[in-house]
Amino acid sequence: MLTKRASDLLSKWVGGTERNIADAFADARYEQGVLFFDEADSLMFDRGTAQASWEAGQVNELLSWLDRHDQPVLAATNFASKLDAATLRRFDFKLELKPLERTGLAYAFRKFFGAEAPEEVLRLRNLTPGDFAVVKKQLRFTADPSVQDIASALVKEARLKPETGMAIGFLGS
Repeated sequence: MLTKRASDLLSKWVGGTERNIADAFADARYEQGVLFFDEADSLMFDRGTAQASWEAGQVNELLSWLDRHDQPVLAATNFASKLDAATLRRFDFKLELKPLERTGLAYAFRKFFGAEAPEEVLRLRNLTPGDFAVVKKQLRFTADPSVQDIASALVKEARLKPETGMAIGFLGS
């Protein structure tokens, strides 16, 4: 898996971004690996919103490489609506990951914390596995956190988000 972020590809030099994009695809071909664009909306944004021609040029470069690249390419974003429509057409599969439901919440709680989830956690409707990972990191400084400590931290995370939660997107070709 070759992961590329905007910071790996964007350049302040004319033609630099396009060269970095070409290099990313060449590296994936050489390694026979899967190329993964994280936070793809930074790279594959709607060209109609471009302020300068070079911005549209970087999207065009990505599109042309997606057309001729024969290895798997994945992309992830929290803002699928900001992606260029032509980019979406280049991916064979589109997957929308929604917040966890009751069964997923119970599973995540067991997986991350080795205990059964309390009812207050099972009622939450906007948590993702990433929220469980964040709480686990938060509690690494707490000696032997109780199930209630964990539940309270998850409830706090849930309150920081919109009630309906935000779907995240994942693309693959």
